[in-house]
Amino acid sequence: MPQLFTAPGRIRRIAIALLIALALALAWVGLDPLGSLSGPITSVKLGDFPAFYSLSAIAAGSEPHRLYDFALQREIQNQIWPQLQGALLPGIYPPYVALLARPLVWLGPTWGHVVWGALQLLFLILTARAITRINSSLAKYSVEILAGLLLCAPVLLGVFGGQLIAASMFIYALCFIYQGRRDLRGEIIFGSLIGLWFFKPHYALIMLMLPVIQWRVRVVATTALVATILYLLGSLVLGLDWIATWCDALTRFTPMNIIPNARQMTGLLGAVKGMPDQANSALAWAALALTTALLLRLAFAARQSLSKPTGLPKFLPLFGVTVVLATPQANFYDLGLVLVAICSVLSLKTQKQLYLLGIFGIWCVASGLASALRTVTPLPLFLILAALTYLVTLLTISSPPGLANRHR
Repeated sequence: MPQLFTAPGRIRRIAIALLIALALALAWVGLDPLGSLSGPITSVKLGDFPAFYSLSAIAAGSEPHRLYDFALQREIQNQIWPQLQGALLPGIYPPYVALLARPLVWLGPTWGHVVWGALQLLFLILTARAITRINSSLAKYSVEILAGLLLCAPVLLGVFGGQLIAASMFIYALCFIYQGRRDLRGEIIFGSLIGLWFFKPHYALIMLMLPVIQWRVRVVATTALVATILYLLGSLVLGLDWIATWCDALTRFTPMNIIPNARQMTGLLGAVKGMPDQANSALAWAALALTTALLLRLAFAARQSLSKPTGLPKFLPLFGVTVVLATPQANFYDLGLVLVAICSVLSLKTQKQLYLLGIFGIWCVASGLASALRTVTPLPLFLILAALTYLVTLLTISSPPGLANRHR
């Protein structure tokens, strides 16, 4: 293994070959979304794309007020994808996501799937490039980083499945870059990133803690402006009171999601929900409260970095692991955020870190594939995430002060 990491030319050639193969696989998935294959392959070929497509179809139709009518979503999905055999992939994203995804309907299910998959791949490529700006020791390894991200089964399945994990990873990586900018442009970009992340509101709200506690008014104001624009876009679909409608849909969606998907969730809530004793959910909510308190404490401590632009708040790398560990709806593909966190604090100069990263990478691949086949219980996934959390925490604490904002 040491010799492998000292041969960047060889790694690059291997990585490029793997990327070409994966690109061809992505094209196959996108060009044949109506195939008759069933089982795990279908879950990769379709993923959650039918959920996004049905949301956009309803938003573009004559009855947008039925956006969260799960019976209508089921009807649309099974008409286009009969291999679902009556199953439903419920769409619960905020209405502005459905509005912005309306071009999928104009393109149709086949080309919509192609464009959707290509867009997710583009976000992943941009994420790899952003990581090289976060961590100077990875500056020459953008292709290898991209290959590593794609070869991590949770990320690969998330991208192929039409999830928005690649977009989340890209925004998260950019937050590392722009949180340290104190000029007007940098703070507007940082605030805009948090605002755009409201397609996953819980991630955006937790990230918003950092500038709020630091009292960075321009960042918070920009976030509020972007969030207001998104709110108004949502009102074009469901009216000005859409938040109440959306929250009602969330209450109906949560049991539909957690019960069948608990086995492939990485967080503590998924782990305990998969156990017979449902009272264990109290433990999960306690964990969420404790990890949120930890992030608040880290955000408060990060106020000192306001006078030291070269300081990287430890809030940022630990954000990626704690939100995936503790938020109720974290799924296996959300491990992509953990990979960004690891890359932000990893030093290629330390061979021991490379061995640790290789071991955890193998575990991630195994857990992701097992989740796709639905043959794994939630507790091992949670334990893997707990180990990754320990790794990121260890690397973050051991990072020297000058390690911060190495993109400058």
